[in-house]
Amino acid sequence: LALKEASITANSTGNIAASHIDLDIANVLRAERSVISTSSAEGNGGNIRILAGPAIVLDGSQITTSVDSLNNGNGGNIS
Repeated sequence: LALKEASITANSTGNIAASHIDLDIANVLRAERSVISTSSAEGNGGNIRILAGPAIVLDGSQITTSVDSLNNGNGGNIS
């Protein structure tokens, strides 16, 4: 899978968990200036799970999960 200046995101507003992102890729994941992320305003950030063949190549790219609230929610897991 080749991503170039692309985004794969799952976001939520309010006290609701963000959805999960699951990527099953037979070959290499190549991400160039791209973002794979989950975020939530107050709920839990969704998990990001990537199964890629022999390698994941990130060139100026990010894989992140976050929660904006200081009091509620947890960031998701990245695996």
